[in-house]
Amino acid sequence: MDISVRLYGLLIPHVPKNPLSLDRPEGSTLADLINYMAEAYGPQMERILKPAGDSRFPLMIMVDSKEVREDHNKVVLSPGAIVDLLSPMAGG
Repeated sequence: MDISVRLYGLLIPHVPKNPLSLDRPEGSTLADLINYMAEAYGPQMERILKPAGDSRFPLMIMVDSKEVREDHNKVVLSPGAIVDLLSPMAGG
C-alpha cells in the first residue's frame, strides 16, 4: 500500500526527496514505518528517529492530520495515509 511521508526539520536532509511515497505491506503500523525509515535512510536518520535509550520516538507525528499520542505499535496505517514527521526543534 502506498503511504505518503512528509518530513520537517532535521529529517529533511536525510531523504532523497520530500515528501516520500513509500510502498509498505498491508497492515503496517506506524512503528513499522518508523523502523523501516530508520534502517532505509542511514545512521543519521536512525539517530533522529530512534535515539539510544529512548523507548518512545522523539517526534511529533501526525497521521491524516491527527496527532498520534498512543502506542505507535497500535496505529495501523491505511492505504493512502499521509504521515507527517516533525523532528524536535532547538532554540528559544
